[in-house]
Amino acid sequence: MNVRRQALVVVSDGTLGETLVDWLGRGGYASRVVRTFAAGRAELDTTAPDLLVAQIKLGAYNGLHLAIRSHSRGAKAPIILIGDPDPVLQAEATRHNAAYLTTPPDEHVLLDTVKKLEAEYRPTRRSPRKRVPMLEALVNDLRARILDVSYEGLRLQVSDEQPSAIPPYFVLQIPTFKVSCRAQRVWTLDPPDKTGLWCGASIVGVDPAGAVAWRALVDSVPGWTLLAH
Repeated sequence: MNVRRQALVVVSDGTLGETLVDWLGRGGYASRVVRTFAAGRAELDTTAPDLLVAQIKLGAYNGLHLAIRSHSRGAKAPIILIGDPDPVLQAEATRHNAAYLTTPPDEHVLLDTVKKLEAEYRPTRRSPRKRVPMLEALVNDLRARILDVSYEGLRLQVSDEQPSAIPPYFVLQIPTFKVSCRAQRVWTLDPPDKTGLWCGASIVGVDPAGAVAWRALVDSVPGWTLLAH
């Protein structure tokens, strides 16, 4: 069963938080709500939400700082900021690839904005996938098997007893090719045979040398090419 999309909601107004949870639930999201900038920052340091919704006014800081922090960590998720009508803040939000909604928010406008952002952020495969036969790997300390690879990312199967422990960001090691890089979990799926958790991941934050090493691995690993989509 597919894991439901996760939204992080950072608002100081408890009533607004409950309202947003209700609205986003109808849009297919399970939401976690925190009330302070510090709590939002801590969440972004340990999780990779599929959507970030934050108020502009969060004490001494604001939602723009969370947007900046999210992008600086290599996260590829839509961001919606909510605040008073202010063309300067709206321009800043646009500059940081975030949508800006004015208060009070409207359910239909919010969900329409979410859909538009999902379309913009939907991953597109720029290169074909290559199915690989048996390639052992480590997801941090979890044993895994690579299913297929592309220049942008990979699919793998984690075979440890607690596969749900796949973190939002992890170090992927492929000992056979002596490759180690940082990856971001994009989705997880329980396969029909219940033989471990499947995971799709993108390669993030790779320096030029690491990017060359990863592309070399994709080119050289034995396997057969699947159609790009």
